[in-house]
Amino acid sequence: MNTIVSEIGTWQRRIEVELEEKEVQPFMEKAYRSYQKKIHIDGFRKGKVPLSIIKKRFGEAIRAEVADDLIQAFFKEAIAKEKLDTIAPGKVKEISFEEGKPFRFSAEVEIEPDVGVSDYKGFKVEKEVIKITQEDVKKTLEFLQEQKAEKREVEGGAEMGYIIEGDIQALDTTGVPIVGEKWENSVIELGSPPLGDIVQDQLLGAVAGGEKRFKIVQPESEADGAVKDRESHYAIQVKSVKEKILPELNDDFAKTVGDYQTLSELEENILKNIKARREADAERLLHQRIADEIVKRNDFEVPPSMVENVLQSSWEEYKQRPDRNVDEDQFREENRPSVVWSVKWHILEKKLMEMENIEVTEQRVNDEITKMVEASPKEEKKIRAQLKDAKRRQRLKENISQRKLMERLKEHLKIKEVVVKSPMERKSKIIT
Repeated sequence: MNTIVSEIGTWQRRIEVELEEKEVQPFMEKAYRSYQKKIHIDGFRKGKVPLSIIKKRFGEAIRAEVADDLIQAFFKEAIAKEKLDTIAPGKVKEISFEEGKPFRFSAEVEIEPDVGVSDYKGFKVEKEVIKITQEDVKKTLEFLQEQKAEKREVEGGAEMGYIIEGDIQALDTTGVPIVGEKWENSVIELGSPPLGDIVQDQLLGAVAGGEKRFKIVQPESEADGAVKDRESHYAIQVKSVKEKILPELNDDFAKTVGDYQTLSELEENILKNIKARREADAERLLHQRIADEIVKRNDFEVPPSMVENVLQSSWEEYKQRPDRNVDEDQFREENRPSVVWSVKWHILEKKLMEMENIEVTEQRVNDEITKMVEASPKEEKKIRAQLKDAKRRQRLKENISQRKLMERLKEHLKIKEVVVKSPMERKSKIIT
């Protein structure tokens, strides 16, 4: 088998294959014998028709069938011989199969682009360090208080901060209930979102067993573009009114939260966790900025099939979600830009790993599993069982490689730390 590969694009190759007669002959003989067994011609017993007659009468049809068999048999072999990393099925373009001449065919294939990465060192990138204050610890303590709060029913009317439980019924403008628009066992905390901060004044004084009516005013765009307030009316049949009693912040409270002896220990642990979470967030954002800049500096055209494969896989996963709210066309349109970016980074990342000699040994994978077990000792059996699966283990190995590469890349860059007040004030910025 002779092969010739020519480049017809960044990610396209044309492969021409020529087979000698001795390679083709076994296929032809097999096809002739097959025809001989099943063909019936007057004057000859079944299976006894001379091959010369079969060749004369059915030669063209046989060659067409054999051509398909030859392509199936030798195309993969040709791809392997030329070490082409194909990413989609090839498309046969030309076939030449004449008696007494070599069998030839050509096909076009898409391959993963072998891109060069030439500009990934020396640029400056900001790493946002989020300032942590005592207010952050205070908000976490308040959240824990809410989790541990006692809810006690009261006989009197609802006050600010009280919790109202009941059935909400939508009403039309005349006060008549709207069929099919009723929400049972709804909970509204006066003064708190998402509803209690809007209707708090209207529900003050509500008592168990009674009814309260309220309305919600929302802006709505008219057909002519004008904005008009729209009123929605509701009634709530109150089942209970509860007072929320927050526990006192002291050492006893700390003991109810976890393995803490004092409130100070709890506060120290909260501060430690906030720092770790903010640092992890800052690192993720930094890694994203580095990848963005490398893609921008080494941009290239990606094979459409790679993008389509990822989009299809993402859609198959998304359509299984119960909260999906877009159709396939909209999903593809909205997600295509991010998928194109991810494919580009995937290709550049692989190339960078080669250039930076990033390798992960099996011992390194085992060490990572040990760390995972140490962090969650109660889950040891589950963790080790899951990572016996070859695919899961390979994904873990890839994750380690990606982290190792990013650490290496950061050694080549100038990273400037910038203190910001809160996560809400983050802004992506590359300093070139």
